[in-house]
Amino acid sequence: MGSHNVEGPDTYLVKRSQDGDNKSFELLIIKYQSRIFNVIFRVVRDRDAVEDLAQETFLNAFKSIKRFKGGSSFYTWIYRIAVNVSINYISKRKKAVFVDEGVMETEAVTDRVSTAGDSPEMSMQGREFATATSRAIEKIPADIRTAIILREYEGLSYQEISDATDSPIGTVRSRIFRGRAMLKEMLQDYL
Repeated sequence: MGSHNVEGPDTYLVKRSQDGDNKSFELLIIKYQSRIFNVIFRVVRDRDAVEDLAQETFLNAFKSIKRFKGGSSFYTWIYRIAVNVSINYISKRKKAVFVDEGVMETEAVTDRVSTAGDSPEMSMQGREFATATSRAIEKIPADIRTAIILREYEGLSYQEISDATDSPIGTVRSRIFRGRAMLKEMLQDYL
């Protein structure tokens, strides 16, 4: 996979960044900043830590940009850095982290389950489902939660998740299968 280069919309900015153009790197960060913040939040479940971990992610990416070979998209690469930073944070804390009502996740799920034409009753059911989903996601193990979030919320392929988490693709498939089964069981009253 090392000789395979992924050309994409970020290629020009990446090349400029590798040549020392800080403005190009800044544009890449601006483009992906909110997505990286959301990814970190969904992994660590600690709203207070998100900004610091995002800064650590961006700093690590800045220091390593010259080593980026283009074997994946820039987003997949920086996403992997964010996941690794988040997992390291969780490992250092060695305890479960919960967040008040899972607001960011609840909003993301609500966007997926409700539409503009929903009745107030349907909207309420959507919000209840979103809250229940957020709480259920908080309860599953971090490695499974990460795989589910990358697949279901970020839309990454199994291969991209494998690259981002440095896990074999079979492990990724297993985690997603187990995560979906856990969520289905926890959310059976809503399905």
